[in-house]
Amino acid sequence: MTDTGSASPTCIRCGEPVASDALRCPHCALTFPALQDIGARQAEEITGASASPPPPPPLDPAATASHGAAAGTAPPPPRADTAPQPIFPPSATVEESSNRWRWLAAAAVVIVAVVAVVLMASGGDDPVAEGPPPEPEIGPTSFELVDDQVVLSVDAVNLEEGDAVRLVIDGEQVDERRGPSPVTLTWTGATEGEHRLVVQVRRNEQQTETATDIVVPPAVLGIDSFDGWIMALASLETRAQADRYLAELEGIDDGRILLSDDWPSLRPGFWVVYAGPFATGEEVLARCRELDRAIPNDCVGRVLTRNPDDRSIIAN
Repeated sequence: MTDTGSASPTCIRCGEPVASDALRCPHCALTFPALQDIGARQAEEITGASASPPPPPPLDPAATASHGAAAGTAPPPPRADTAPQPIFPPSATVEESSNRWRWLAAAAVVIVAVVAVVLMASGGDDPVAEGPPPEPEIGPTSFELVDDQVVLSVDAVNLEEGDAVRLVIDGEQVDERRGPSPVTLTWTGATEGEHRLVVQVRRNEQQTETATDIVVPPAVLGIDSFDGWIMALASLETRAQADRYLAELEGIDDGRILLSDDWPSLRPGFWVVYAGPFATGEEVLARCRELDRAIPNDCVGRVLTRNPDDRSIIAN
C-alpha cells in the first residue's frame, strides 16, 4: 500500500483506497506487509527517496477507545478480512520439465523399437514368387500306421518358394505347408473308404488346385506301411461267416478280419480271418505249429502289399 501525504492510502496493485490500519486490500486480497518493501521501492524510483515509510504503529485498544469516546463516536469494531487469497498453481521447475522430456523420449524410443520388431516379423516370411500360382502336381499316395492311426502322405510338386500349399480331404483342410517343391502333405487319422483329395496352391491372393479320388485301405494294426506278413486262418464268403468264425476261435487273442478286395496282394472276394503281423513267412509257420493248426488248410502265411504281383508269395 502507498501513502501520499494527506490522501487516503491506496493499494499498489489495484489502486483502490483502503483503511490505514488494514492488513489486506479488500478489493484484490493482497497482503500489505508483504508488499511494503515493493511499495517503498516503487516510491523510491519515482521520488528518489531512499527512506522507507515506517510501518504503522501497533494499535492500542485503550487509546483507541478513549479517542473514540472523546470524539463522541465509538471506534469501529475490528473487521475480519475474509477475502480469499488467490491461489496460483506452482510452475514446473526446470528439473521437472527436463525429466518429463526424458520420459517422453524414452517412450518414443520404445514405440519405435516395437514398430520395428513388428515390421521385421511381418516382412521376415519367405519371399513369394511373382505371377499366378502353378497348378500343383500330385504325386502317388502312400499309407502307414503310426500309433494305430493310418497316415496318408502325398507329395505336391511344381511349387516355388513361398507358395502356400494345402491338403483338403472331402472339403476339409487337414494340412498346410510352404514351398518350394517337393512338399509332403499328410492326413493323420485317415478313415477307410473313398475320399476326394484336393491340393490347393495360393500365391499373391490367387489360387489353383488339383483334385483326385483316393481309396484309404483298412488299418492293419502293427504292419508298417501296410507291407508285412499275416497268418491267414480262414477265407470266407460273407462277413457274418467271418464274425462267427472269429468268435469261436480259441487260443488266438489277436484275431482280426479284413476284406481281401482292399489288398491287391490277396485274391479278391473273401473275408479273411487272420492274426499278426509277422516280420517273415517263417515266423508265421512257426506260430501255426505252436497252435497245432494244419498247414496250409487251416493256417498259411500271406503278405499284405499294394502290389498285385505279390499274390503268389505264400508261406506254406
